[in-house]
Amino acid sequence: MNELEDNLETVLTTSRFEDGKLVEVRLYPADLGQDRTRPISRSGTPSTPSPEMAHRVLERLQALSKQFGTTISIQNGVGVIRIASKQGN
Repeated sequence: MNELEDNLETVLTTSRFEDGKLVEVRLYPADLGQDRTRPISRSGTPSTPSPEMAHRVLERLQALSKQFGTTISIQNGVGVIRIASKQGN
């Protein structure tokens, strides 16, 4: 994969809060036109990636996030970060 292809991958996120505290973040991979088959006017518009691309993006995020102590699980093509609650807060 080259640098230009990296620029055509992204994730869209949702966050879930309970009692005003972040408890979960979901990462949905998106394809911004990596296969170069779209008209130039649609390049950069998020679309559903192939399962292979989605898995590759999420595995890369897992590896990059590990050094920060962030664990991303992959469930049905979606990355999931669960935020541990701190006792006594």
